[in-house]
Amino acid sequence: MRVLTLFLFTVTTGILQPTHSSCAEFQQKESSEIATTDKIEEHNDVSQKEQIENTQSTCQTENDNVAEENHSDQTQVPDIITLSKAIGHLIGSSTESISDELAQESVLEGLSEYFRGNPSPISDSECAHAIAIIQDKKYRKHADENLKLAEHFLATNITTKGMYEVVPGQLQYKVEKEGRGASVTSTSNPKIEFTGRFLNGEIFQALTTPEVVALEDLIPGMSKGIIGMKEGEERTIYIHPDMGFGMAPNFSPNALLTISCKVVQANCDDMNEIETDLSSELLAQGTAYSETVNIR
Repeated sequence: MRVLTLFLFTVTTGILQPTHSSCAEFQQKESSEIATTDKIEEHNDVSQKEQIENTQSTCQTENDNVAEENHSDQTQVPDIITLSKAIGHLIGSSTESISDELAQESVLEGLSEYFRGNPSPISDSECAHAIAIIQDKKYRKHADENLKLAEHFLATNITTKGMYEVVPGQLQYKVEKEGRGASVTSTSNPKIEFTGRFLNGEIFQALTTPEVVALEDLIPGMSKGIIGMKEGEERTIYIHPDMGFGMAPNFSPNALLTISCKVVQANCDDMNEIETDLSSELLAQGTAYSETVNIR
């Protein structure tokens, strides 16, 4: 906040009449006071003038800056042809999930009819329902394809040297590095680090800093896959969709999971070290919480 301080200069003239002998002296003093008053008023006039000029200069600078910003914003606006094409891309991207099921010419025709003010051939709710049916159909088809890939992979993978099977056809692991010391049990709260991938190699979560977890908060394939691991041991765990995320939304349905895991400490007694979150608990029940997929 700018504070303006006003200085008030008051010149007081005496009410006592001077004597004859001091008249010249009084007149001289009065002249001096008048001169001083004139100087003060002149100084105040100069100060006020400078203040007004500074204020005007500041306002002009601010106006120039605003004008420059507005001009900059205007120069960044694309021409109407480019903008129109960009809007077309936005409309196209919004239908990407069912684009291969649509007739492009009819979509363009419908857009043209909308601009002409013609009504839609069906209601908005009917259109949304039809889109949902198409999306569900594609989702289930993708899920069936992923399930076949997962089962074929596990059937072949079990023949790999050094591969162990915990649950036939659903859970396998391979020891990448032997460990020593205590082992993880079904009641342990181990400190681990891991990297989770889909069959295509895409990473869905990586924990590079060791974290304490409760086995009951993990997906079934993960919790069973690390039981028996010794401290320092590293395993690659292969998980069937039924013991992973299954048909949970927000990511590839019925996807096989490959998890590279290392046990840093077999069990941590301090429950305060266990880091859990809502997404972990939901996913442990086979329900996705957000677009970021967690295995805990």
